[in-house]
Amino acid sequence: MDKQNIQIALDAEQEASQILSQANLTLGEANQTLINAQKKARRIIGFGLCVLSVVSVASVILVKWADFRVVKAEHQIKLAKIAELNALSAVNINSSNQLGALVNSVKAGRNLLEIDAPVDLKNWVKKQLKQTLDEVQERNRLEGHKGIVYSVDFSPDGKTIASASSDRTVKLWNLDGTLIKNLEGHNAIVYSVSFSPNGRLLALASGDKTTQSLEPG
Repeated sequence: MDKQNIQIALDAEQEASQILSQANLTLGEANQTLINAQKKARRIIGFGLCVLSVVSVASVILVKWADFRVVKAEHQIKLAKIAELNALSAVNINSSNQLGALVNSVKAGRNLLEIDAPVDLKNWVKKQLKQTLDEVQERNRLEGHKGIVYSVDFSPDGKTIASASSDRTVKLWNLDGTLIKNLEGHNAIVYSVSFSPNGRLLALASGDKTTQSLEPG
């Protein structure tokens, strides 16, 4: 091989070496760029997860707080309803509406048993109920049961009375003592009777180990 060919070969080898070095440098830079990108992605993901966790915790706290506010509001409404019934009882007494006073006072006392109420409200309801019982006089006598009457309930509108007895019947009455309906069919003593809040159903509990829901009409 002559000198010219040798020089060409050397030049080609040198150029190839430079190209390889440049390629290695580019590959190294690409690898470093990839590593940096992966680190940045991990930081972004970590930050995103952190933010997501904070948002999730905050959402749970807000939901629980909202639930607490709803429960508290419902409790306040029930307390206000008791106070309203008790106040109506006092108004009824002052206007000589003894039966209305008794109905509202009994409803207030019953509702009071179902919730945790302040002591002053409890004392007020007890005082009003005692005053009502002291001043009320018999107006009508509901006669018709052949056994002990275990339970009595007024309808929500205060116009109908339901009574449950050991004679295995439930009877519905007008306020003037007129019998509206006689509900029979139990095989044992009926211990409890209660109107639904809308007055459309009667809940009965009997000694035959059964409970029933009946339409009073």
